[in-house]
Amino acid sequence: MRAWLKSAARSALGITPTCNEIAGALLKLSPREAKASVTRAATALLRAEISRVSAGASADRRPPTEVRASSIPNAGLGIHARFDARAMRRGDVVALYAGVFHPPAPPVDAGCDDAGVIIPQPAAGEDGRYLLNLEGGGYVDGATHARTLRELHDRGVCAGWATAALANHPPAGTMPNVEAVRVDWEDAGEETRRAARAIVNPMTATPWYVDGGTGIEVGVPPSYPTSGVAFIATRDIDPGEEIFFNYRLGGTLKPSITAWYTPVPWGTSWAIVDDAEETSDEEQRREREWRERRDRGDWDSG
Repeated sequence: MRAWLKSAARSALGITPTCNEIAGALLKLSPREAKASVTRAATALLRAEISRVSAGASADRRPPTEVRASSIPNAGLGIHARFDARAMRRGDVVALYAGVFHPPAPPVDAGCDDAGVIIPQPAAGEDGRYLLNLEGGGYVDGATHARTLRELHDRGVCAGWATAALANHPPAGTMPNVEAVRVDWEDAGEETRRAARAIVNPMTATPWYVDGGTGIEVGVPPSYPTSGVAFIATRDIDPGEEIFFNYRLGGTLKPSITAWYTPVPWGTSWAIVDDAEETSDEEQRREREWRERRDRGDWDSG
């Protein structure tokens, strides 16, 4: 009865869990602790990506995912758990979402002449197909990196750890198996912040805003921290499985999109939280042991 009332209240109020609340439920941590844990795991993937970029095809470590044809007809490429890697556990960071970070508009007050600011709308790559809005404001445009991933696939080269931009929306009858969690790279330290800005989430070069009184374009300050996204597994993912991410498209959709897009049921995010909270003590112990092995570097068989 209590679960039914909780579900009814959420539905009536339109409440959805934050990404850190979902991560907290999956990791058995508070939202704040979960954010820190995801940031640490994302930093480990970023370091691996830096090594891949530096070493090229000679890099020894291999990511837990690979780019290949999607299981969805006519969907092109997708990302999959590698056949020759261990299963990914619920709460594991699966991949990073690489792309240009566009920060939220700054809180600029009108001047003495009451002139406000104009927020430019940069042209999104590939008609906005790879825009990912972030909780807390801002968005990542992964269009350029998605093209790079496709080129690497065509050349038979490992696409690395930042492949999330190629994740497809689940087909009808299939649930997503990852959730997007915002990563604020400044939380990982100055060295990581610089690396993230250079490798996976560069800052936009377009003006941040335009002064309405003078028409002067103001750029994003060099010291402004960049942010990105990590995909975390919402359940165990077996080797070979395709990674599916809920696109959460809203509004009036073009016929070309409605032809393939099936909305994920509204309560799916809460179901992830509720299911995770019901995990037994024994399952929690096994998950802790798994993450301890992963943190020691024993999380990949490739």
